[in-house]
Amino acid sequence: MKSSYRSVTKRSRYGVLLFLHGTDQPAFRCGNQVFEVGRRFRQISDRYPKIGRHVHVYHPDLQGPMDICELLAGSDLFLMLVDEPELMHELLSLVTETYIRFLREWQKIWPPAGSHSVHWGWLQKGHIMIRNDSMMNLSPAMFTEFVRPYDQCLYDAFGGGAMHFCGRGDHYIEQVSDMPGVHAVNMSQPQYNNMEMMFRHTAEKGIRLLGCDPKATADAMSHLGATARAVHCPA
Repeated sequence: MKSSYRSVTKRSRYGVLLFLHGTDQPAFRCGNQVFEVGRRFRQISDRYPKIGRHVHVYHPDLQGPMDICELLAGSDLFLMLVDEPELMHELLSLVTETYIRFLREWQKIWPPAGSHSVHWGWLQKGHIMIRNDSMMNLSPAMFTEFVRPYDQCLYDAFGGGAMHFCGRGDHYIEQVSDMPGVHAVNMSQPQYNNMEMMFRHTAEKGIRLLGCDPKATADAMSHLGATARAVHCPA
């Protein structure tokens, strides 16, 4: 078992190093196809004013820096964060730079309109939705070291926005709530979270909860008071 882990890590490390030394342009592989679809939607929006007014196109799902690193390294990511932190910081830096370049290319096709944007049909302040599904397996200390600095670069670059995560997030939500530019949070599985803690560090601090489960909201309503207006529940 020990040698098997070592072998898998070698393959993951090779993939990470290949990415570090092989990425030199924002549109590579399927990126050009994404931009082409964006341009086609732009033409349709311009040609048909009612579609342009009522149909909102949100930015491609670029995940988040840490999620992208997990896609590159697989589950060995969690070993590499401990065994090779300098390499992971180098990778996270490059992923974040590439992310910014890619999204700015997209915004040339779909420029931001005002201070808000629409994502998944929800209006949010700012122009980016970062996914942090990998975070449920990391500690608050790891969030502070490996996730927050790179996510903060993205929020700073795009006028703030929202954060999405699946699974558990109550263990690092307090650190999220202190990040400038985090205006909203979307969580998909409240049953895995301490909802009183989630509300305390989102709605009660003026951070919107988007797409929140109606039952979870009703169960915690006694803790919300006037901040209930900061919670969006789908019908």
